[in-house]
Amino acid sequence: MITIRKFDMKDFDNVVAMYKDFIKTIYPNRKLGFDIAFYEAVINWIKSGKHIYMSQTAQGAITGFSVCSIDLNNHITEPVYFGEIAYVKPIYRGGKSAYLLYNNGSNIAKELGLKLFANAFLSKDNVDRIQKKFGMQPQFIVMERN
Repeated sequence: MITIRKFDMKDFDNVVAMYKDFIKTIYPNRKLGFDIAFYEAVINWIKSGKHIYMSQTAQGAITGFSVCSIDLNNHITEPVYFGEIAYVKPIYRGGKSAYLLYNNGSNIAKELGLKLFANAFLSKDNVDRIQKKFGMQPQFIVMERN
């Protein structure tokens, strides 16, 4: 059974490692920066009050994490609840972790009365599932050429 819980400082190194894996996954052809940059990014999430959640097995093994926040968009548009990252370790993909992380963000957005906005790096099948389950539609696609 997979559960979701709030980030705790004991998760710090694990989140840094998963964030680095996440960046390697979405930018496979780019050279990564120094490890300190990943530590600083997580420190900045904590300092700025981002909502960090962990997914874990019943035995306590961390399966993934998410980072969300209220995005005021400089008051150009109405605020949204922004799901910046939802990462699941490769060995746990295909289970419930990603669903539970997205569902957690969706529930928080509803509680706050905000629209849910999320980044995604997914296969077409997963995009279709997210659209169906959470009622989300793609708004912007980023493309990169080598």
